[in-house]
Amino acid sequence: MKPDFMKLDIDRQDYGRSEIEISGTLALDMGEDCPGTATVQGTLIVDNLETRFLLNGKVKASGQSQCGRCLEDFQFEWDVPVDIMIMLQQERNQDPYEGQNKTMILHQNRGEVDLSETLTECLVLAFPIATVCSEECKGLCSSCGIDLNRQSCECTNEDFDPRWAALDDLENEPESK
Repeated sequence: MKPDFMKLDIDRQDYGRSEIEISGTLALDMGEDCPGTATVQGTLIVDNLETRFLLNGKVKASGQSQCGRCLEDFQFEWDVPVDIMIMLQQERNQDPYEGQNKTMILHQNRGEVDLSETLTECLVLAFPIATVCSEECKGLCSSCGIDLNRQSCECTNEDFDPRWAALDDLENEPESK
């Protein structure tokens, strides 16, 4: 079932500039450590330019994510830039704008345009590669796996990497001239 809060009726849209409110929940299905759904809220500017509609702005999204440091689930919010063009009365292969910019292009002649799929793409593209519950998150101990935000561990934190041992030997050799 597609949400009806993300539809634009292009037959009833006045010429010029107006706004459309976006709010609701979308299914994302991005994988196991990412939100399955996201709540979206914001306002988009709609420019009706007779042969095309331009929708742009920023919306806020939030969903349940997993911290990349401590692996705890938390509520994550991110900004989503939206830039959509709806082309009227034009064949798909005649689109002069396609591939030239980051604008998502939809083709429609009349009626309501369902924006939910395109907005879902915008949300997925704007989602960061790794999320962190807070900048102060200490993460997990690399030796014992304890959550360092909740307790400390007794592991020795040696910065020794055996792959670099040969370089340490070079450093200790006397210089020969």
